[in-house]
Amino acid sequence: MAREIREYGINVNPEYLFGAIRDYLVNVENYEYIEYENENVFKRGLGMMSGPTFFKFMFSPGVVRMETWMKYSLLPGVYVGEIGTTGFVGAATKGPWKKRIDTIESIIFQNGGIILNGSFGYQNQNYGNPGAYNENMNAFQQNGWQVQQGYYTNTTGALPVNSNISKKEWLKNYASQSVKNDIRNAAIICYVSALITFVLSLVFKNTAEILSAIVFAGITLGAHLTKHKAWAIILCIYTGLNTIIGFVEEGVFLGYLYIIAAVAILISANKLDKAYKAYKNQL
Repeated sequence: MAREIREYGINVNPEYLFGAIRDYLVNVENYEYIEYENENVFKRGLGMMSGPTFFKFMFSPGVVRMETWMKYSLLPGVYVGEIGTTGFVGAATKGPWKKRIDTIESIIFQNGGIILNGSFGYQNQNYGNPGAYNENMNAFQQNGWQVQQGYYTNTTGALPVNSNISKKEWLKNYASQSVKNDIRNAAIICYVSALITFVLSLVFKNTAEILSAIVFAGITLGAHLTKHKAWAIILCIYTGLNTIIGFVEEGVFLGYLYIIAAVAILISANKLDKAYKAYKNQL
């Protein structure tokens, strides 16, 4: 069976709906939004044991079209053809895949969607925001949407699968925004902690603590801006050593908030590192 195609009538801004679907697939299910075989798709899996799964979303006035399929795995990492959700082939993958389809449908239904049985030219007269998605689709063309097969598809942020993008560019333009936000939020905790330590150390004229706060803030800045795992590891080591030294000297366990924030940065940086390696492996 070829790819599965479903259409839904919608009465909300398609850009908002696409953003909600994208947030779920990328940030919850770890899909990548990429350019694959001249299509902008969500892709998960490298096909080592079973074929990767794909989702594609296209829009016309009042309609969202979802296409989903899985590649057939011949050998580890070698896959061809397209199969749908029915049948025995790829049964182990199809269970979680079907649950993702159900979740996406729930997102569509929560935003006023209905299942359509009509033709591709269906027009929803109750479309709720015609200004954002007018008859000529001018707004979409200006916001990174392109016509494909008579529908509009979002091309913003789609990662070109055949381009050897540097990690710096990948982090800036294609990495998960929610993971980058996690790093930023943990870094803010470190900055505030370093500032408090610095001010108190100035008041009590503790030179060692002043230098420690500056170094701590500097390492945090390195981890925050680069989002590299190496900087995050250095930050964890530094906070850990400071906590041990403080316990030995004062007999009190301090600095646990620093450690929690540093570990949070390391976990997020490791996620980004794995995601970039996965991208490189499929080139």
